[in-house]
Amino acid sequence: MSKDEIIGEEEAKSWREKALQAAEILRKISQPPLVYATVLGVDKETVDIATNNGQTYVVSFNPKIKDKIKMGVTVRLSPETMAVVDVAGNVMQRSATTVKDVLKDGRIKIDHQGLERVIQSSIAVKVGDNVLVDNSYSVVVESLGNSSRAYKIDKVPEVPWSSIGGLEGTIESIRDTLEMPFLHRAVYDRFPNKKPAQGVLLYGPPGCGKTMLGKGIAYNLALMKKQRDGGELNGYFMYVAGPEFLQKWVGTGEAKVREMFATARETAAENGDPVVIFMDEPESVLKKRGTGISSDATDSIVNQILCEMDGLRPRDNVYVVLATNREDILDPAIIRPGRIDKKIYVPRPNQESAEKIFSIYLKDLPFASDGLFRGKPTSESYAKHAASEVFEIERPMAYIFYRDGSRDTIHYQHVFSGASAVSIVGRATDLAIKRGIQKKNSDLTREDISVAINAEYEENRRLTNLIAPEDVRAVAGDRISEVADVRPAYIGNRSRSSDPHYILQQETRQ
Repeated sequence: MSKDEIIGEEEAKSWREKALQAAEILRKISQPPLVYATVLGVDKETVDIATNNGQTYVVSFNPKIKDKIKMGVTVRLSPETMAVVDVAGNVMQRSATTVKDVLKDGRIKIDHQGLERVIQSSIAVKVGDNVLVDNSYSVVVESLGNSSRAYKIDKVPEVPWSSIGGLEGTIESIRDTLEMPFLHRAVYDRFPNKKPAQGVLLYGPPGCGKTMLGKGIAYNLALMKKQRDGGELNGYFMYVAGPEFLQKWVGTGEAKVREMFATARETAAENGDPVVIFMDEPESVLKKRGTGISSDATDSIVNQILCEMDGLRPRDNVYVVLATNREDILDPAIIRPGRIDKKIYVPRPNQESAEKIFSIYLKDLPFASDGLFRGKPTSESYAKHAASEVFEIERPMAYIFYRDGSRDTIHYQHVFSGASAVSIVGRATDLAIKRGIQKKNSDLTREDISVAINAEYEENRRLTNLIAPEDVRAVAGDRISEVADVRPAYIGNRSRSSDPHYILQQETRQ
């Protein structure tokens, strides 16, 4: 073959390759667009798919990609035959939702445009999980983690009953209500009419230890389980503030309630560990229904919480603790027996209880030997001094006037609380630290305690909203029906109308 013939043949081959390439490009750009779909199920020769518009089909597939086709995978379809021609990569645009329930057959219940929808899941999910679903809302394709973190579910804080001072009677009532049935279930099972309590209401003046008691319930239930079953000390404390359920959109607050209880049940079911749902300020969302306040926006939240509490079983190991100083405005259906089985009043401390509280918070502090105590000063001796300063020295907060012209005095001791003790010890410590910074003796002295108590009183004596209706009742006693007026002590005998900052609480007359 001549040189010219060889060159001619190579040119012809080159032109043929170019023609074939052009034909292939023309074929590709002239094809109709491929359709995205999500695989719902795989059979031997067919697959169930759902397109983005929600239409479902049973179609054939390219056998070369059979091993890649699984539930939840995004695939490309031929627009002419709807057959699966290829597996797509990651699809960035997905819809997010939350798992409301997991059915026995593995399907899950979600919210879709305000309606409940039951769909399949290609992965293992739990109630409360945030998940991504395909654009047709047919199958879960990815989990984004559990939303329970929004409810601060944590391991129980270490709060043994011995760390709570001055509330021995209250603690005993709590232990009889919750710990005994938890620890001795076999005995309680013999009495089908006696169901263990699932809920407790802690009520009383602010600052008297209700939150501390809630933490103590969680810790000591976990301690009871360890003593009964052995193993590690495991339990959970879920702190929830009532206003968290007040949401902008209708239905969102109710969804948060469902998620909260579902998360608590799920956590308790894993190993049988106790979970305490502690709701602070429940009166913000659990007001009496039908009052017309805020257009009754919280009524549906009350209904949702009632349903969830009715769904709790004794062996769920989930306990609901409500803490409030406005028990009078709670919806009666919430605190009826069967839901909140025990109502426990958390009182203000008396002098003996105040000594115990002060002793706890004065523990391990450096004390000065000023010769006023016999022997070496201790937290107990300083606590006794602090309690006597509070309860034996008259520091008027308000006057109660009766219809016959007589009067009683509400002193600082009548509004004293555990929180006051914490503040007083903190003030006294500040004085000692300040001396230490000035290169002086920084040991805590009796004078520091006395100065701190006076400073606490002076700062709070004009805050007459510290006086709760039960404080007035405690001082007035049997004469509560004769009360004509309550005035702050700094006003004296002047009419309360001369002090625009003081508002008489009408409950004191009831």
